[in-house]
Amino acid sequence: MSQLIDLAAAKEFMSETLNRVTRDELTAMAADLEVKSRLFQRHLLLENISGMTDKGLEEILGSVFATRRRRKQIQEALPLEAFQSGIHNLLYGEQGTEQRFQTFVNALGGLDTSLKTDLAGEILHFTYPDKYWLWSRWMW
Repeated sequence: MSQLIDLAAAKEFMSETLNRVTRDELTAMAADLEVKSRLFQRHLLLENISGMTDKGLEEILGSVFATRRRRKQIQEALPLEAFQSGIHNLLYGEQGTEQRFQTFVNALGGLDTSLKTDLAGEILHFTYPDKYWLWSRWMW
C-alpha cells in the first residue's frame, strides 16, 4: 500500500501549527467541534433524521462553511424531504461509502461541486466522527 501523505511534511506542519496555537485555543476549538458534532447527531442519527425540520436543515447548512451563505438557495433547490432521503442514504445506505457519497453529491444537482462535496464530507464526519475522516478541501 502506498503512502497517501508526506509524513515528514505533515509532522512539520503540525509542529508549526502547535507552536502558533495555545493550549487554550486548542481546547476551545475542540469544544466548538464537539458542539457541531452534537448538532449533526441531534438531527441526523438514524432515530432522528425522519423528524428533521426545515429549521434543523438550516442549522446544519449554517454550520458548514461552504454552505452557510447559500443555505436558502440550497433549500430552494432541494426540498426537505429530498434532503432527508439523500442524507439517510449517505449515512445509512447499503452501498459503499464512495457510492453513497457520489449519489448524494449528484442529488444536489447544479450546485458548485466543491460545496456539495464539502457538505457530504461534513455530514459523514460530524455525525460519526469516529467512523469517517473529515474530507473538506480546506483541510488540504
